[in-house]
Amino acid sequence: METQIITIDCGYVAPEVAAAYLLVRNGKAVFIDNNTRYAIPLLLQALEDQGLAPQDVEYVVVTHVHLDHAGGSGPLMDACAQARLLCHPRAARHLISPERLSERTRAVYGDDRFRELYGELTPVPAERVCSVDDGEVVAWHGSQLEFYHTPGHAPHHLVVAERSSKSVFSGDAFGVAYPLLQRNGQLVLPTSPPADFDAELSIASARRIAALGCTAVYPTHFGRIPGTATAALPSLEDGFHHYGRIVDTMAAQLLAGRPVHEIEQECRVQVDAYVQARLDEAAVQLSTDEWELLGLDRELNAMGLAFAAGRRARKLNKA
Repeated sequence: METQIITIDCGYVAPEVAAAYLLVRNGKAVFIDNNTRYAIPLLLQALEDQGLAPQDVEYVVVTHVHLDHAGGSGPLMDACAQARLLCHPRAARHLISPERLSERTRAVYGDDRFRELYGELTPVPAERVCSVDDGEVVAWHGSQLEFYHTPGHAPHHLVVAERSSKSVFSGDAFGVAYPLLQRNGQLVLPTSPPADFDAELSIASARRIAALGCTAVYPTHFGRIPGTATAALPSLEDGFHHYGRIVDTMAAQLLAGRPVHEIEQECRVQVDAYVQARLDEAAVQLSTDEWELLGLDRELNAMGLAFAAGRRARKLNKA
């Protein structure tokens, strides 16, 4: 018996930007990540395409509670009445009571953009939310779902390995690998979003994912990575190290009195330069529209670095 893995394009911002994954085995199903409420009809259609119904969904897994991964949890759980939601212990409260998560995300995007991207957040009943421990194993019809806590991108991040297919679903903990980046082979870029990015933890989590022994890595952005995690790891580590150095430099400049708005602008310049250098290294040429498609990632990464620099500066100032 093989586990089927279906990549669902959630249509978030543009095609091939954000995925949800449908795992099917022995007539039962698992969803991994769900994007936003606007994507739920696509997830349910993918289920129907496999000859399954919502009552066949046993688990809904959320890698973390950033809203391009978990924003559709409420309506998906409403549709899949027999399912349990599995998540990191630090994610559970945000899924049960999403008000604070909504407020924080609105502060980043603004009300209009928030409504456009995510719509309304609705809660998941507490009795249907199950926290999974680091290393916890859930038996699943002759296979196993293994859960590993992977902080760095966010403290509430986990990945899930499905053993029969030797696949790991990495959320954002193993970078992003949009198809438009893979034109000349494997190209995985690091992420550093606000408000919890930590370069050293990101490196440790990426190493842990590579050490799981899985032959396939499926990040949410987007689809299976060409090649292996082991092959992708060195450049991903270098990227996280690079972003960590930016944080250190910007923190020192904040302590020296450089204005916050200049730090934020410098982070944008540094992130753009890094991404362009990686594209040049891989001989990937993007059109203006494609470069702009990466604009949201670039902006969020820069915001995350500036936020981390401020956090580092405050910590150093107290020392």
